Amino acid sequence: MPQVVSGGGATPGHAHGTQRARADTTCAEVTPATRANSRGRKRRPTPDFRQQGAGSRSRSSTETPVRGPRRRRAASRPQGPSQWVLLEFPQRVRLSCLQLQFQGGFCSRRGRLHGAQGSEPLAGIADFYPEDGNSLQTFPVPPAEVDRLRLTLEDASDLFGRVVVYHLRVLGEKLA
Repeated sequence: MPQVVSGGGATPGHAHGTQRARADTTCAEVTPATRANSRGRKRRPTPDFRQQGAGSRSRSSTETPVRGPRRRRAASRPQGPSQWVLLEFPQRVRLSCLQLQFQGGFCSRRGRLHGAQGSEPLAGIADFYPEDGNSLQTFPVPPAEVDRLRLTLEDASDLFGRVVVYHLRVLGEKLA
C-alpha cells in the first residue's frame, strides 16, 4: 500500500502545512505538525524532512531551529531558468508517484526528479511534463529508493519565470 512520505503545499520561497493524518484504502498522508507558542498562537509547521531551495546554501536567519531534522525555508530566485526544492527524508523511501498542483498561469512546463541515498551524488529518476492548470496532477515515478529527492521545475509558463505550487506530495513507502 503506497504511503505519502512527505506532503504539504509549497510555493518556492514558502512552506505551509497542517497536522493531518488520513488513512484510506490507497494511502495515508503525513504532513508537518503545527505547534503553539507561549501566547497560544500557532507557529510554523515542523516537518519530518528538510527542505531547501535554489540559493539557500548559507545558514542564515532563514533557518528555523526545531527539534529533530532542520528545516530551511526555500529562498528561490524570483526569475531564472529553473526553480528547485530538495527534500531530505529521515529514512529511506521507495517512490511510486508524484502529485503536484500549480496555480494556473504560474506552472512549470517541464519537471525533473533527481534522488540519492546517503552521501551519493544526485542521479536522474524521471522527467515529467505538467499541464498549465490548477488541477491536481499525478505523475508515475519509476521505483527508486532514496533519502534525498530534488524536484526541479523548468520552463515556467509565467513571463517572469514564477512558479506557484499549491500541493506537493511524494507517494511511496517508508523502508526500514
